[in-house]
Amino acid sequence: MVPKGFTGTWHMLGNYRELIVVERESYEKSFENASKAEKAGGSAKEGVKVQTAPSPERMNPDKLAGVDLTAGEPFLAPEDLLEGSHRPRGDALYWGEELIVEIYEDDPGTHAITGPFPVDEYVMVLSGKLILTDADGQAQEFVAGDSLMVPKGFTGTWQMLGNYRELIVVERESYENAFKAAEN
Repeated sequence: MVPKGFTGTWHMLGNYRELIVVERESYEKSFENASKAEKAGGSAKEGVKVQTAPSPERMNPDKLAGVDLTAGEPFLAPEDLLEGSHRPRGDALYWGEELIVEIYEDDPGTHAITGPFPVDEYVMVLSGKLILTDADGQAQEFVAGDSLMVPKGFTGTWQMLGNYRELIVVERESYENAFKAAEN
């Protein structure tokens, strides 16, 4: 995780390629600030608050591999569990100013998402298989190594097969607001 405010050197070797997940508003603002500075004849750093920043963080490889994940409280309503079981496990890997990165694992099962999905969620499947079927019956399958976005408002079914584990990234404020709404 490269945290907001990082300064330093980004050295890329060979045929470098990356997949990035960023919080949209901050990303757009960074380009607006750079564009304004360029139009004013300055550098991108002029007019932008430069702060002493933390260093990039490597995600915990043991947690990514599913070692000693913390048992979580079931969050599915019993009527939404269509088959299988629901024993969530996971941990926060990064809790930043704007983004949250978590590891999540659960038993094989299928559950209904009857209310609109509360956040935009980036998912990278680490193991097992995920089948998402939207409200119109359109199914998509994702396996280890696949990345996807589950859009806010999605409804349908969420089926996890095998030893299902995923890495998720969500915008922090939306995530926290979704939990507050669920508690009320």
